[in-house]
Amino acid sequence: MQRRPLSPWWTADVRLHSLRLQNFRQHADTTLRFERGLTGIIGPNGAGKSTLLEAIAFALYGTPAARGTRESIRFARAPQRAPVRVELVFELAGHAPVGFVAFGD
Repeated sequence: MQRRPLSPWWTADVRLHSLRLQNFRQHADTTLRFERGLTGIIGPNGAGKSTLLEAIAFALYGTPAARGTRESIRFARAPQRAPVRVELVFELAGHAPVGFVAFGD
């Protein structure tokens, strides 16, 4: 089996597989699956498009990557102590998918 040479991390291909948001901003429990090919995210203002990008950053870097405070990222209708959770599954440079899970207090 011939292996593809590893690319430097800054040029590596990244493929998103799925993103799950629980009690994150306006998403009570949302799961997105990204199929192969081009994925476009469209919607009206305030629909949560930027929130999806923020959730990816939150999964990778934790609470400092989110706009606002820990309390402001929690879904407004969630119970006060409900956990904020974001799961991101992706592959980097063709390697097996990796999952990241971030929790907000």
